[in-house]
Amino acid sequence: MVHQRSARKVVRQHSSCHHRCARCARCSLNPLESAFGRAVTDLATYAYWTDVVVAEVYRRRGIGRWLSETMLAHPQLQGLRRVSLLTRDAAPLYAQLGFRQGAGSLKYMEYRDERSGSEKPAA
Repeated sequence: MVHQRSARKVVRQHSSCHHRCARCARCSLNPLESAFGRAVTDLATYAYWTDVVVAEVYRRRGIGRWLSETMLAHPQLQGLRRVSLLTRDAAPLYAQLGFRQGAGSLKYMEYRDERSGSEKPAA
């Protein structure tokens, strides 16, 4: 379990990660990155969480929950109407934090420039 007192020492919240509309949080429990989360937002009504990951060896220790709570509490992400994300395997965790399955029949879509050499869809 990650304790708030020790977590303050290991998390670096960045006001921008290569772009002024992204908010990032990192958790480093050793020289290697153990967790990372990024919210892409308009800073007014909406944020999309992307790249929220916990390294395999650090899972089941409460780090994902703590990272998610930290992101939800970020001062610049308060008052948004909606925060959304896609998850492969962490739906139960996000449900505990108040996330709900989206309404409707939205479909995930992506555009890939065939000339860039990345023809294979992301896994």
